[in-house]
Amino acid sequence: MKNYLIIIITLLCNLNLCAQIIEWEKSFGGSSLEYMQALQQTNDGGYILGGTTNSNDGDVTSNNGGSDFWIIKTDELGDLQWEKNFGGTGRDYLHSLQQTNDGGYVLGGVSNSNDIDVGGNNGNNDFWVIKIDAVGNLEWEKNFGGTGHEDLHSLQQTNDGGYVLGGV
Repeated sequence: MKNYLIIIITLLCNLNLCAQIIEWEKSFGGSSLEYMQALQQTNDGGYILGGTTNSNDGDVTSNNGGSDFWIIKTDELGDLQWEKNFGGTGRDYLHSLQQTNDGGYVLGGVSNSNDIDVGGNNGNNDFWVIKIDAVGNLEWEKNFGGTGHEDLHSLQQTNDGGYVLGGV
């Protein structure tokens, strides 16, 4: 009796696992390294993916040097709608993102750059926050930190339209 119960449980577990169906899968990137750190389903049913790229080819249309924030917007089937990168000639790593109340996006991570898209640096790595519109155009960017090493891990839009940042 005990053996029959184990067999029935095993069959039910296997049937449940077989019932999982992949609806779609996609790969994005270039010939160098890309790391996805955050994703969110967007209000239109698509997805916003964020991470870091070192590439300047394939799906990555540009690179500012070193590592850049890299954002991909897809439709509900995972088809690429647009992609953007932001950064300077140093190392810029995206760790967090969120769709904002106005339909745009806020991106956060760390930067040690002090040029191109990065308006300043206080020394070593700073928190770096970027606000983009619904199609990925840069609206503003800010960095926060001291002369040491800061590393933003998460951010959230607040009810008053501001942002709260968390990290080390």
